Order: sequence, then C-alpha cells, then structure tokens
Amino acid sequence: MRVLVLPFLVAALLVGQAGPAGAHFPSDLSYPVFQFPDGLEPSIDGDLSDWQMVPERYWTGTAELMETVRGLGEQFDEQDLGVRTAVGWSHTRNRLYFAVAAYDDIHNVDRGAPPDGIWGGDIWEIVVDADHSGGIYNGFSNQQLEDRWRSAQAQNYHVFLPPEQPDWTMWLWGKGQWVCQLPYAQVGWQYDGVPGGKGTVFQEVSLTPFDDLNWAGPDSSVVHQLREGEILGISWSFLDFDASDKDYDGFWNLSHATRMDHTADLFPDFVLQPIEPTVTVVADGATASPTRSGMAPSYPNPFNSQTTIRYELGTAGRVRLAVHTATGQHLRTLVDQVLPAGAYSATWDGRDESGRVAASGVYLCRIQTGTFSEVRKMVSVR
Repeated sequence: MRVLVLPFLVAALLVGQAGPAGAHFPSDLSYPVFQFPDGLEPSIDGDLSDWQMVPERYWTGTAELMETVRGLGEQFDEQDLGVRTAVGWSHTRNRLYFAVAAYDDIHNVDRGAPPDGIWGGDIWEIVVDADHSGGIYNGFSNQQLEDRWRSAQAQNYHVFLPPEQPDWTMWLWGKGQWVCQLPYAQVGWQYDGVPGGKGTVFQEVSLTPFDDLNWAGPDSSVVHQLREGEILGISWSFLDFDASDKDYDGFWNLSHATRMDHTADLFPDFVLQPIEPTVTVVADGATASPTRSGMAPSYPNPFNSQTTIRYELGTAGRVRLAVHTATGQHLRTLVDQVLPAGAYSATWDGRDESGRVAASGVYLCRIQTGTFSEVRKMVSVR
C-alpha cells in the first residue's frame, strides 16, 4: 500500500483550538494529537518524513513558547533557537509520539559524563499527565515519598538535543529509569550541522503513557490506555545551553510557567484526535489525483542547507514557484512550467539565481497558477 496525504488542502486552522475546560492550565485552550493509522506509525530514527502526513494545525513553533526564567518572555530569536514540534498517538500500539526540528546556533555542548554530569546538548523536557489528574509530581515532604511519587502520576522526561552518547539519550526525573528503555520508550535523531556549532536536530520520541509509574518496575506500574477523544495533560520546554555548559540561557516552555516542572496542573490540554479524513490509504498501482491546489509548509523550517516545498495541483496548467525576500524582492525561481494535475515537490538550497548563498533570515515562497496563489514563510539560518 501507499499513502496519499492531503494535509494542506484542509481549511486553515489555529494551532491551538478551543476545547473543553479541564483540570489543566490554561482552561480555554487545547491542542490536537494526531492519530497515526495502523501500520503508519513513525519509525523512531530522526527521519521526520513519517510526519509529512500530519496537517499543519498539529504543529507548534517557537512563537507558542515563552521564556520564564531569564526574563525574555516572548522575545524569541529563531536564529538563536527555533523549534517546530508535533504530538501523535497510536490506538493499537498505545504509544505517544513526539517530533521536533530544533535549530540552535550552538549545539552539542559537553557537560560531563553521568553521574556527575549529563551527556548531551540542549534539553527537550517532555512532561505527560496521561490520566489528566493534575497535582504535584515532585517536591514531596520527605525522601521516601519523593522516591515513590516523583514522576509517578505525571512523568517528566529529559531528552538530550542531541545526545553525545548513543546509549544515553534521555532520563526520567525520578528513580524509574527502566522506563527510558525499550519497549517503553525510544529516541531517534539526526543532526544537520556542525558539532559544537549551529545546526538542526531532527528528533523523534515514543513514550508509553502511565497512570502510575513505580520505580520498582513495570509489574508495579499501571499503564494508561489511550482512547480517542480523551484529554491528556502534556507540555514541553527547551533548555537552551549556549554561553555556559553548566547553566541554560533560556527555559522556553509551552505552559508559559516555570513550575510545569513541579505540578501537572500547569500542563496544557491535548485531545486525542480521530484519524484525519485527509489521510487516505490507496492500493499499490492505483492512482489518486488531488481535487484542489495547495502548498504545504516547507520542511525543514527553519533550515540550514536546504528545504523542500511540497505542492499539489488540482488541474493541469502553468505553475510558477518562486522565492522572495521578506520585502517581496524576487530571489529565485524554482518552477516555471506547465504541469499535469498531481503532487510535486521542489527543493531550495538557500541560493539566489546567480548561485550566491542568501543571508540568514525570513523568506517567502510563492506559488501561482491560473486560478490559485499562496505564500508560505521560510526561515534560513546559516
């Protein structure tokens, strides 16, 4: 079988959609969790092509985050740190899946080896309250309670972005480190950049949801069974280590609250969605044409060396796909020809018509046909 995906032909929606109020913060906002059809779950290897079927409304970016420790607030700079994140789930496998493309101007710092230090660059902190019960999950009154209940009813994972050692990719904030290994969790990544310098990490994480995670082991723990339509508490933060190997320059988080690292009440609501009607499985050898024209967001974005633009034509005709500066100045023509209806892609290598490398910054990709026009923003980071 092969998969026909038309995610960008759906009407534009907000990243955060209005949803039912729950135990979590904020009460007037919820985010969707994409359901992967059986057999199409992502391979955890850092190749985010498995996520191309995920519509745009499931993705969040740097603009949805807030820095709550260093006083930066919403003053983000995507040439310092730029992220794009999505969450998925599988009913059959009972797993949560996370994907991120994270650009940073300094990656892969060495903060020493465990147990005195931590292998890895930046940290992607993922927190999950599967049964939506809320409440504190660390900072209990004595060590015995802390050992038992830290990350028990809500789990706090620290994923290294990227890891420096292949066998040390993540850890749980608590004693139950067994949960960071297969078959309960897995991390895969790829890195496009310079070790110790700027670049983009493409990372995938699969996690098993728990109602009660006991450090003693899986036989003493209770796995949560995911159900379509239910609400989970989920959040994440990015700890950006640039100037120092010992302390981070920013704590950028989706909760807009530092104490998401203490209480699950501050996790935003995430709703497990049904399978998207825009994801269609067709038999091998069959053909299926799009019914409308559209252009998907470029991937990766932000990008370092090149980015791919996917587009579809509902009818045959002349197509012009071009890159412009943020002020509208023409920079590069990628496509200018008559094409039949169908799905296509084009790659921009960050250069102008003369082959000169364009400076870091925001660029516009514009597609035009006889009846259709659309513009998408791209961010180049060099």
